[in-house]
Amino acid sequence: MSQPFKLYMTGDLVLDEPNADFFFDPARAMLAEADALIGHVEVPHTTGGEEAFGDIPAPGADPENLRAVGRAGFDAVSLAGNHMHDRGGVGIADTIDNLVQQGIAHAGAGQTLAEARRPGLITRANKRIGLISYNCVGPKENWAGPARPGCAYLKIISHYEAEGANPGGPPKVYTFADPDTVEAMQADIEALRDQVDVLVVALHKGVVHTPAHV
Repeated sequence: MSQPFKLYMTGDLVLDEPNADFFFDPARAMLAEADALIGHVEVPHTTGGEEAFGDIPAPGADPENLRAVGRAGFDAVSLAGNHMHDRGGVGIADTIDNLVQQGIAHAGAGQTLAEARRPGLITRANKRIGLISYNCVGPKENWAGPARPGCAYLKIISHYEAEGANPGGPPKVYTFADPDTVEAMQADIEALRDQVDVLVVALHKGVVHTPAHV
């Protein structure tokens, strides 16, 4: 009987404190059980760049802190999120260079939209794994373009419909994905599907700072 393949994935890795290895210490033994380990790097790791306009910016984290990701055994990371562009293209480039030096695959950010949509590819335990990463929360300023650094994205449209006869009352809120960006994501999935045994789509979304049971 073949052994089960263990693919472990984590949420946001916000490594903005000194001695970042301590973040992983409580879970280190469990993480080591994985055949493949994927996480999400939330903030740029850089000492350069300028503060980008848009969301409440996160300062660049110490590049040395990102080395803790490799020491924890991560094989690949998603980068598309609402803070990865907070130090502009320089912050993205420095973060990616750091990951490449560690041999950690990445997806979701780059100096162009084409780079941001490029999959991260790894092979572990004879399984080919492909990772693609998109953001659908935060400012449009962090969206990558044909010649603009940033993140791959899924555009979300919000519609507010007034309820009742009283002006200013609470509306019903409807949200739906922009068809063009859905088609782009589908095209990326279709292009990658036959190249891998396991295809992972990382979507950065949700309501922040709100407790929830998972």
